[in-house]
Amino acid sequence: MPRHTPGLAPNCRALPRALAGPRGLLRAARGSRVKRSPPPADLPRRGRILMHLIVVVPLFFCLVAAALGGAVLAREAGDPANRLTAAVLGGSALWSLAEVLSGWEGSASRALLILRAASLGWMWLGPLCLHLYLEATNGLSLRARRLLPFGYLTAFAFILLYIATPFGLRDVVRTSFGWGYVFGPFFPVFYAVTCAYPLATILLWRGSLPAGASAGERLQARWFLVGIAIPVFVATLTDVALPSFGIHVLRFGSGSVTAIGAVIAFGVRRHGYSLLAPGAFAREILATLRDGVALLSLDGRIRSASAGLGRLVGCEPERLRGVRAREFFTAPPTALTSPDTRELECELRPQEGRRIPVSLSTAPLLDKRSDPLGWVLVVRDLREVAGLRSRLVTSGRLAAVGELAAGIAHEINNPIAFIHANLNQLQRDWKVVGSALEGACAGRESAAILSEGEELIAESLEGIDRIAAIVRDIRGFSHAGRAERSVADLRPLVEGALRMAAPQLGSRVQVEKELSAVPGIHCAPQEIQQVLLNLILNARQAIEVEGTIRVSVGSEGSWVVLCVEDDGCGIPEDLIDRIFDPFFTTKGVGEGTGLGLAISYEIVRRHGGEIEVESTAGRGSKFQVRLPAAGDEEDGRTGGPSSGGAR
Repeated sequence: MPRHTPGLAPNCRALPRALAGPRGLLRAARGSRVKRSPPPADLPRRGRILMHLIVVVPLFFCLVAAALGGAVLAREAGDPANRLTAAVLGGSALWSLAEVLSGWEGSASRALLILRAASLGWMWLGPLCLHLYLEATNGLSLRARRLLPFGYLTAFAFILLYIATPFGLRDVVRTSFGWGYVFGPFFPVFYAVTCAYPLATILLWRGSLPAGASAGERLQARWFLVGIAIPVFVATLTDVALPSFGIHVLRFGSGSVTAIGAVIAFGVRRHGYSLLAPGAFAREILATLRDGVALLSLDGRIRSASAGLGRLVGCEPERLRGVRAREFFTAPPTALTSPDTRELECELRPQEGRRIPVSLSTAPLLDKRSDPLGWVLVVRDLREVAGLRSRLVTSGRLAAVGELAAGIAHEINNPIAFIHANLNQLQRDWKVVGSALEGACAGRESAAILSEGEELIAESLEGIDRIAAIVRDIRGFSHAGRAERSVADLRPLVEGALRMAAPQLGSRVQVEKELSAVPGIHCAPQEIQQVLLNLILNARQAIEVEGTIRVSVGSEGSWVVLCVEDDGCGIPEDLIDRIFDPFFTTKGVGEGTGLGLAISYEIVRRHGGEIEVESTAGRGSKFQVRLPAAGDEEDGRTGGPSSGGAR
């Protein structure tokens, strides 16, 4: 081998032949010796220009690839297709950088090491292209998932062999265009396996787009095929085929990979989106929405889904890609691809659990040329709305029942009065009959019958008195009007509420009362009794089988304090701030209105008081109502404490 001068242009003898025309260039590349005329006077300057091109051209491609990769990644770093595209362009930049460094290197051994290290850039491109194809076409089948790890593992093994052994790149030789390759015996295997993945991508892509693909998507698909085919053809020609025959030219394989980035940039510029990343529509904002949002293709398949839709369906959003949206909804299939769908109510069929009431709205998605790309589907969760509707219906029914109860109580009151009067008369007559029999010296059997009869009449009178008290309380509780206020004692109101709640309490719930003498309160008695009844029934519902309810009345300074405490299930800490919200309930739909505590809170607030709750899950709850005493009524209405200790 001739002796070379170190530096950028060591092979100056070959430069005259390289600059002597195409045939001379071919012979110079083969190292043949031909007789030529003396070189022109400006040969050193032309040689420097040629050697500078060996460095400048790959440096240019390196910078372009790095810029395109950064732009693609910056557009949406979380999208898998964008990350893969950036990885492809990063490999191209690393490959071009190795070409730049080897062009500057004057030592053959160091240049050989650098060019072997370039495999870190180009050997990954094969499996990366296939992975990118699968992401872009939603083709992540089970077989493809198994093939990808094998492809990456193969590339990793080949890189190790290529760098550490001469099986791939045996040596380098100085040529007119920098260092030329001398391939090892296994290089054809390395290169064939690497090229098999993009070639398979080209062959599979044609039938991969769905029938509903838009014109813009088909155009981008064709250009993407061109973007993959260019580096395969150019690298095979300039970096493999010609060097294999001893023909060394300027290599463009590393730079040709940037064609993929150029195709993506062209698609974004022309159509406003990339075929490889159709979900680039403010993913961060959509992830915070409770409603579900999906991008559908023209044939109704899900191309991208928000986290909200994934939560509704019960799976990760990535698993919804490629699935027909109509499989999840009871709505007519045409409603999902119609521009007239607005708040269409139907049911969503999740993967597990009961159906979910939802509403659907759709809108067409157009590119910058107004060509249809697909549909935007918005899925709104209506479970809370459905619960509110049910509770409003229940509330209306309860209001009707309250009015009916007031009328029934009035109607029952008259026969109760008759029965009570008759029982009193019967009791008096029974005593007269008893006295007469005693005077007639009746026997023991007659005396026992008379005694038993007196007890039965007394029990009947007691029962009718209880019925009358309950009816009277119901009439007062259901009284319609403006709830005129007066000074009232809280203790009788507590007794009345307990009597009304007695049928609900049953025999397994013990009631402990501690009713101290307290000042009167200026209130609407029926409203305060409603608060008491709501708290007592709420305590009963918290007790599953057996338990105790403690009701106490006391005073603290200028306040009258009512406490209702139970040893039931308690309230979870994460729900305690919501128990006074209207229509909030932990019971199932139809089992509670969620209005009891909300109404109680509002009544106490209107009376200038406050209501607080202390609760421990599994140990019970304690509700405390504080109302201003009658002497401080004006203060309570104008400057009393704000209510809502638990709100």
